[in-house]
Amino acid sequence: QVVLEGDQKTRLVPVATTNTQSYTLYLKATDALNKRDYEAMGEAIGWLNQAIALGPDFARAHAQLAMVNVIGQVQYGASLSEAEKQARIAIALDPKLPDPYNALAFLARKQRRFVDARATADRALELAPDDASANLYDGQLLIDTGYTPQGIARLDRALVIDPMLPNALHLRALQYLFACDT
Repeated sequence: QVVLEGDQKTRLVPVATTNTQSYTLYLKATDALNKRDYEAMGEAIGWLNQAIALGPDFARAHAQLAMVNVIGQVQYGASLSEAEKQARIAIALDPKLPDPYNALAFLARKQRRFVDARATADRALELAPDDASANLYDGQLLIDTGYTPQGIARLDRALVIDPMLPNALHLRALQYLFACDT
């Protein structure tokens, strides 16, 4: 029998929620978001609202609801004001979580508030420099604001962290295609 002592007892990943049903709903919504399945975004909003109803202190669910509302489309129930509200709730619940800052950066970018986008993207990376999503969203912001080489480096970093991150693969492939056109 193995007995863990000292530092070995430390969790590798913090517990996001103890409610398994809430976490399952969060994972379903995350899958729709990662695939950018826009038609499923309405369902993802519903799943995340259920996850939050089951566990109101589940900061990651609030942050993911913020991101789904930023990336989703209005015809499927997405709302930019709800995105900001949910991101702020997530930050209040867990100020060290990078995900709500990713959502706020994406929201600011979408609203063409690039200085705010830069500040919140920097905060996400400061909190979690090895987070694939933080690197992905920062890379996208850098590319969109004309810093293509730095953005490509960020996308490459995201892919080192998570080689199967769908959106990082997609955006990196686009950069390869754009490079071939020049």
